[in-house]
Amino acid sequence: RRCVLYMKREFSIEFTQVGMSIGGEERVAGLTFGLGRGEFVVFVGPNGAQKSLLLELCGGVILPSQGIVKVLGVDWAAASQAEQDILRQRVGIVFQKPALMNNMTVFDNVALPLRYHTMLDEGAVHDKVMARLSELGISHHRDCFPAELTHGKEKLTALARALVPDQELILIDDPLTGLDAEGVTRLTSMFERYQAEGAITIVVAMRTPSRLLQMADR
Repeated sequence: RRCVLYMKREFSIEFTQVGMSIGGEERVAGLTFGLGRGEFVVFVGPNGAQKSLLLELCGGVILPSQGIVKVLGVDWAAASQAEQDILRQRVGIVFQKPALMNNMTVFDNVALPLRYHTMLDEGAVHDKVMARLSELGISHHRDCFPAELTHGKEKLTALARALVPDQELILIDDPLTGLDAEGVTRLTSMFERYQAEGAITIVVAMRTPSRLLQMADR
């Protein structure tokens, strides 16, 4: 019965016969799967298993060499630039390297998508940013620059930036790497809440099994 119900769900991500070649080397071939809205899915595999490549395909960072990648009902390759820009506002990505702006504080890094993509006034931006920073336990680092942070705190800052626009889909590469015990607890608690609410699709890539694997729907 669970399988029958799942097949009726709307997909957040849908791959149809997706292939990807880089530098003439085939990395992915004939990949077909669908992830339902609100699911928490984990890809697990060693380095070189193309987990990061899958996340990049899902996030529209790269387009497939063949096949179709649909995200939130939109085909990345067929979408116009304007459609892609709108879709990227609904998808948050956190890579292994946090990719923070070095000349911006933690607060300004997290506020960046709100200031760039929305018409919120600074008061509303402040409230949303501080709520995310507090949720992840890094509000006291709001005035720090990336060079002053540990790798774990950088990762949490990047995650706060990805989540602050209330995204519908979050793609995260190795989220627990570099986190201390408190960071792991906060992150897993947040995922548990999102999973219970079913409002956000969470896709995680990991090199080794962790508590997140036990939490995942698949």
